[in-house]
Amino acid sequence: MTDNKLAPYSEERIRQRAYEIYLARGCEDGHDLSDWIEAERALKESNQPQATKKRAATASL
Repeated sequence: MTDNKLAPYSEERIRQRAYEIYLARGCEDGHDLSDWIEAERALKESNQPQATKKRAATASL
């Protein structure tokens, strides 16, 4: 279970996003853990304020 102190989104929302990633990849099995991790990352990034997102994007350049 996801610690709500670290993630402001529910386990159900992570599960839904991971399933969307699975579908986008063409329903290829064997990537459940990486889909889950990617879903958590995507949701975390979507919850960041815009200024934080911009800093993160420029830091990776």
